[in-house]
Amino acid sequence: MNRSSFVRFKNLSLFVVALAAVSLAGCGENLGAGQACPLLCPPESAPLKDTIVDAVVLDTSATGFPNIGFEENLIVAHRADSLDTRVITRFDSLPQTYKFQNTDSSIVRMDSAFIIAPRLLSDSAAKFNADGRFEVYDVTDAVNDTAVADLAGQFTASNKIGELPYAKGDSPDTLRISINPARVLSRLQNGRNLRVGLRMVSTGSDLYRIPSTNTAAGLKLTLKPNSDTLASPVTVSPVTYSPVDPVFLRFPLSDFQITVVGALPAANVLRVGGMPARRVLLRFDIPSRIVDSTVVVRASLMLTQRPSTSPEAGDTISVQIVPIVASSQATDLHTQLEFAGGAFFPVDSLRTVPKDSGVVSLEMVRLLRAWKGQNPVSTPRIAALFLSSEGTKLSSFDFFSIEAAQSLRPRLRITYVPRVNSGQP
Repeated sequence: MNRSSFVRFKNLSLFVVALAAVSLAGCGENLGAGQACPLLCPPESAPLKDTIVDAVVLDTSATGFPNIGFEENLIVAHRADSLDTRVITRFDSLPQTYKFQNTDSSIVRMDSAFIIAPRLLSDSAAKFNADGRFEVYDVTDAVNDTAVADLAGQFTASNKIGELPYAKGDSPDTLRISINPARVLSRLQNGRNLRVGLRMVSTGSDLYRIPSTNTAAGLKLTLKPNSDTLASPVTVSPVTYSPVDPVFLRFPLSDFQITVVGALPAANVLRVGGMPARRVLLRFDIPSRIVDSTVVVRASLMLTQRPSTSPEAGDTISVQIVPIVASSQATDLHTQLEFAGGAFFPVDSLRTVPKDSGVVSLEMVRLLRAWKGQNPVSTPRIAALFLSSEGTKLSSFDFFSIEAAQSLRPRLRITYVPRVNSGQP
């Protein structure tokens, strides 16, 4: 499994060029500079001009962010027929011995076994909205061990090894789910590995967030090979030896999340965030006379928001816009969106509530200043929209695309000061 996100630093030269453009535009922040820098800044009397242009010539989206295995937390969720997310955890190194009377004893039987799933600390006050249950499945035999279809196909009655019911109003801080000890012993003796899938089934709409091994302890397996009270239980943490190459992906893939069912946005609507999380790519065609030959004071991307019915739609979210700095060789949409330059560029953002509607403005003046003086062919004017909470929540921001009716399409409003002729050659 190859990840293009690990090669993005090969494109640092593009960052340097764009950052230099930002520095050159810095003088434009001070409109009262007058004759102090006549070539870069206009005198105070220069009139402000305002224009609205249909600058977005391409808008599209891709799913799958963050990349599988790189989630900060893992979401087990169920919402009727519109959402079903599950967690996969790999225990590729099961113990062969346990402590009994201060002696290492071979595991030849299994008295009991449990899956322990802590809840994300920030969700400690959350309560379940309806009755339901958690189900645990043995997914060890999936042929493609990261493909959603193959893994989802392992959630069968014959592979079900445990379940835990819950009631409306419950608010557990940890799940302790008893699983079939005979199945665990068989895996331990025959393959020394066990991979489990955790699923939620609810009569309403519910979710449960678990810290991933990227940020915390994550889900664990507890074994008790002997019923004797003197026998010490064995706690097993997630670990995997797959893929064979590249090795650095093994730790992230010790646990991860899959989306078996996810709601799609309506026609002519683009979605940012959601589950699986989406990013949106925008390509701009802005008159060079404005970008290169004026001082841009303000640039607002006006988007017509469509009310979202996603879970957590009432929570305020932050939509961010950053340049995409992939090389011209990166033609795949997902790869391009991985190169969103938020780590190196100041980020413009918009705070909004997903269930709201109407026109909202996302400031992007920093982007226009970064593009100043750049060749739009070698440095395409493309940007990415994504959520600051990407992959950690189910929230999404929906807006009408350029395929919608004219009055609903994205537009760019620019306030600028025309270039002033200083009389110098």
